Amino acid sequence: MLKVVQASFDSLPIYSLNINHSPEFAQKWKIKSVPCLLVFQKGLGVECLYAFQSIANVHEKLKPYAVAWSLQENGK
Repeated sequence: MLKVVQASFDSLPIYSLNINHSPEFAQKWKIKSVPCLLVFQKGLGVECLYAFQSIANVHEKLKPYAVAWSLQENGK
C-alpha cells in the first residue's frame, strides 16, 4: 500500500523498518502495533498512523506532510 502512496509523493522519503529487528526503535517511539506509519518532521515523530483503511486515507493523511516537505526542499 505504501508503495502506491509513495508513487504519488515521489519527493517524500518513505522508509520501512521491521521492528522485529529493531525493538529499540519500536520502544523509543512507543509503537503499539503494526503496521504503523510514523511521520517525522525535522527529526521529530509528529504523527503515528495505525489504521490505514485505504490508499486514499493514507494519501490524505500524508498530503500535508508532502506539501511541507516540498516547501522545505525548495527553500521556501
